[in-house]
Amino acid sequence: MSDLSEMFADLQGCCLHEPQWTPEEVQREITWIGDRHTGSDSSSLVIVLLKPVRDRSWEYGLLTQSEDYTGHGCQCGSMTAREPTLLKLLSHLDGDELLKVVSRDA
Repeated sequence: MSDLSEMFADLQGCCLHEPQWTPEEVQREITWIGDRHTGSDSSSLVIVLLKPVRDRSWEYGLLTQSEDYTGHGCQCGSMTAREPTLLKLLSHLDGDELLKVVSRDA
């Protein structure tokens, strides 16, 4: 999870505010599409399985991040989502992002 922890640290320094989950809550990575770092012209889409919390069952987490050549803090965006099902989690993706997820080579 070191890549994910590093990415969160970088993003929280610029454009990720009040994340709905953190790397410490991750049970396992389900998929990671794109870059495993932030930086010029990077983009990432990460789906994780979160550790169960007391009275709740499994939940899923989503992280998306992208930036142009000028770097984070200028033209960038990131977001997290937390949902009880994959179906609800995937509803946070736009059409292009969803296409990347469903067209991955096995």
